[in-house]
Amino acid sequence: GGMRLEINSNDGFPLLGNGALDGIQKSIASGININHDFSSKTELNLSYFYNNMINTLNKNSIIENLIDEGNLLTDENDNNLSKNSSHAMNFKLKHKLDSFQTLILRLGATLGGNKFYSNRTSNSYQANRQALYNNRNLNVAGSNDKYNGSITYQKKFRKKGRSLVLSGSGNNGNTFNEGYINSLNNFFNGNNYDTLNQYQ
Repeated sequence: GGMRLEINSNDGFPLLGNGALDGIQKSIASGININHDFSSKTELNLSYFYNNMINTLNKNSIIENLIDEGNLLTDENDNNLSKNSSHAMNFKLKHKLDSFQTLILRLGATLGGNKFYSNRTSNSYQANRQALYNNRNLNVAGSNDKYNGSITYQKKFRKKGRSLVLSGSGNNGNTFNEGYINSLNNFFNGNNYDTLNQYQ
C-alpha cells in the first residue's frame, strides 16, 4: 500500500499533473507587418513575428510506502524551467513586367529554440534514519530552423480565360537537440553511492 501527498507552490493550478496546465506560464508575442509600393508596378510586403514562452514549475511531494520492514518516507523537491522561442520572417516582392506579365518572389524563415532544466532532490527515511539521497539534474537544449522560397511567373494572354503560370520552390531545415543527465544516489546502509552521467 502507499499514500502520496503533493503540495504545489503554484496557486491557481491543479496540484496533480494536467500537462500544459502545470506551472506558471509567462509569454510574450509581438509582430510587425510592412507594406510598401515602390511604384504602380512593384509592391513589397514584409512581416516579422516573435513569440517567447517561459514555464516554471516547483513541486514538493511527500510519499509514504507502507512495508513490513518499516514505513519508507520520501521527501521530493522538483524544480523545472522551460523556455521556448520562435522568430518568423516573410518576404514578398511582386513586380508587373507589363500589363500581361507578373513576377512574384517569396522568401520565408522560421527560427525556433527551446531549453529545459530540471532538478529533483529526494531524501528517503526508514525507522527515523536516512536510507537514500538522490539528486538528478537534466539539461536539454535544441533548435528547429526552417527556410523556404519560391518564384512565380504569371502571364495573361489576350484571349480571355487563357493564362500561363510557372513556379518553382525550395525549402530547407535543420533540427538539433542535445541533453545531459547527471544523477547521484547515496545509500546510507553502507555509505555506498553511484553516479550516472549521460550525454545525448
